Amino acid sequence: MAVELEVGKVKIITELDLREIYKKHPFESYQIELHSKMTPAATEFLNERKIRIIDETGKPNIGSQHKRVIGDTYKSSNNYNSAKPEEATHLQGNKLVLKTHERIRFRGKLDSLEAYLISLIIEVKKDGQLELSQELYQLLKYFGKMMRSEVLDIPLEFIDFNGWSEKEIKNRSHHPEEFYGIKHFKPDPSHGATLAGLNQLRTKVRELEIAAVSTFLNCDADNPTRHDIILSLNRLSSLVYVLMCQYLGGIYEHKKAE
Repeated sequence: MAVELEVGKVKIITELDLREIYKKHPFESYQIELHSKMTPAATEFLNERKIRIIDETGKPNIGSQHKRVIGDTYKSSNNYNSAKPEEATHLQGNKLVLKTHERIRFRGKLDSLEAYLISLIIEVKKDGQLELSQELYQLLKYFGKMMRSEVLDIPLEFIDFNGWSEKEIKNRSHHPEEFYGIKHFKPDPSHGATLAGLNQLRTKVRELEIAAVSTFLNCDADNPTRHDIILSLNRLSSLVYVLMCQYLGGIYEHKKAE
């Protein structure tokens, strides 16, 4: 017997309800009764089987396949004469989510970081720091690889920067006096615009790292699902700090672009 749940005067249609009906009499369309509401799982059940949803007025319920809670996904269907809702976007393939989805937020922060980095490269190059601008361009290309890795759900290799391992980057950021002859420092206006820009980049990378932990942390196992991205971001923020130390340590030659 189908399970019927009622909340006030609203009848809740569950996936179990639909499965039992479909098992006895397979159907190609389903009409929602007045004062009824389907659970997300019930809607997904119909969408997966390309079953047409008709609302209480007898009209195709085009929007029903888009009703969801944050974190759920739904598939676009050729059976529906519907367009992707403006508040949704593709997560992966034909799976859609609201634009407030954690992975979409992460991509937005990564996109914002890339946009800032492009502007920083232009300013650094204009200031005559050609070597530094080239190193920043390496970071920009790597963030592009990170975006591709996240969207396609493929492994992310660690950045190849001067042949440094993640351990060496960490070591250089922890011991700048040993490598660059300067002690740990707090950025100050007297350090100039270039270092201020690098420091802002460092904070943006750190913010992206926090977003990655929030997005990819597997709460059940207390283990990040994209440890490669999280580790890379952790070391990238350290790497930007290393660039700051190199800048203050006079490592870069000042040369105007031709």
